[in-house]
Amino acid sequence: MALYIVDDPSEKHLHKQNKFDAYKQAFLENRNPDIKILLNLIGCYKFFLITPMSLGEGTIPRFAKYLSVFISAMCVVNCFFSISLFYGQTKEAPVTLFMVGLLFRVMGMLFLVFTVLNANVLKQENWIITLKSLNQAESIFRKLGFETTKKRFRLVAELAFVFVPFLILKTLQIYIYSHIGDLRFLCIHGGGIITDLYISFFIFFMMRLNAVLTSRYSFMDTDLKMTVVEQLKDQQKVRRLEDIIILYKTLKTLVDRLNMIFGAHLFFYVCYIVTSLLLTFSFRININSLDRDLMNLSIWRICSSVINIIWLTVFVMSCNSVETSGAKLTKTCYMLHEGCNSQLVKEQLMQLAEYVEQWKPNLSAAGFYNVNQSTLSAVFEAIITYLVIIIQFNLALEETAKAQT
Repeated sequence: MALYIVDDPSEKHLHKQNKFDAYKQAFLENRNPDIKILLNLIGCYKFFLITPMSLGEGTIPRFAKYLSVFISAMCVVNCFFSISLFYGQTKEAPVTLFMVGLLFRVMGMLFLVFTVLNANVLKQENWIITLKSLNQAESIFRKLGFETTKKRFRLVAELAFVFVPFLILKTLQIYIYSHIGDLRFLCIHGGGIITDLYISFFIFFMMRLNAVLTSRYSFMDTDLKMTVVEQLKDQQKVRRLEDIIILYKTLKTLVDRLNMIFGAHLFFYVCYIVTSLLLTFSFRININSLDRDLMNLSIWRICSSVINIIWLTVFVMSCNSVETSGAKLTKTCYMLHEGCNSQLVKEQLMQLAEYVEQWKPNLSAAGFYNVNQSTLSAVFEAIITYLVIIIQFNLALEETAKAQT
């Protein structure tokens, strides 16, 4: 039984770009609504360099690489000028404010850089294997009778959840800074607006992708139960269980490649949110100020922080659902093993349980940690710890300044 994905012999002679187009074409032929939505997102995102531009017909891959490198360089330049202007704005403030702001801008810049480079320069082979793994998995799912239904309400709800708050907050931010009349504010925060836009794209894409993976793992769990309890011959059950093993391994390959493509995105996104919240808490929030601009800015910072926390929570829980739905098969295997009378089927169930233990899906943040429910508690603990350190450091600076005067 082949458990590893290999190229078809007819594909050996194909150039990398031709293989990419071949897998893309097979991907286009998939009829499941959730896959079609994912395909449309990939097709739209290529115009923002979030997914490979070579998904478009007639696109020159070398041009996509040069364009990605150029835009990445522009992100670095924008970050440098933003930090310079921010330093001039906060040179009278405690040094901790500037350091947190520096980290915030660097994390945003790195998120953008890795988003663009991973799509068109660094990870094209991973994109090829991702599409091929998904094609192979979907062919087995069709064999097992898996179908999805259109869930337009959920799709619209997710779109509204991600993009409506973004549009409202950014419109309010631009209005406030324009009303202040200092163009430096727009220069400082212009890159942040673009970063937040790309983060919104990323969150929506990952939520859709996580929904696809969760539904497939849940179907495998249901199909496993039905296979064992159905009135079938032992050999038929074993063959179906072998299909599930191959399918589980294929999905594991898919998740591993997704981690290689989006692992850096996950890591820098979490770091960006943490530094964003620290930066908000470091500013003087005053909603009762007589200065209307300061009051509006304080309200905007509070609303932005609340939205970021909600986004992070929902995003992490969607990643957690992939992990829990994939790991659920282990418990199912042991439960079915206890109630099964066929020794042959029992052996196959134990083999499947061992494979599930080894191949549990985990969405990783560049290999530093797995993004699951425990990530939320770790993030909030880190924020509280860093806030305490910042407060203590600021108090020490104030005491030193008083002693010198």
